[in-house]
Amino acid sequence: MNTQKLQFGWVIEVPKYLSVLTNKEGLVAVVSEYATFGDTQSLLITLSETSAEVATTPHYISSLKISTDKKIKITTAPFYEQQMIEFEEMKSDSKTIG
Repeated sequence: MNTQKLQFGWVIEVPKYLSVLTNKEGLVAVVSEYATFGDTQSLLITLSETSAEVATTPHYISSLKISTDKKIKITTAPFYEQQMIEFEEMKSDSKTIG
């Protein structure tokens, strides 16, 4: 898991295969390193001092927990985790072949 500090005192924890993009207005996009099943949809969150509003949730997100102490924790679905392991294995196999 990777942890990142966000605008307005929020903190987000995401699995290592996801990247967090932010801007100073409090918009957050959590994106996958890979398009799973051809889907490139991102998790979109708008942050403020008092709230975290989720706009879209992609299929590979299993759970999204938002706590009152401004912490966001994202868990991905088991099929996504397995797919990421297989991608990593394919990448390492291709490095050893060449």
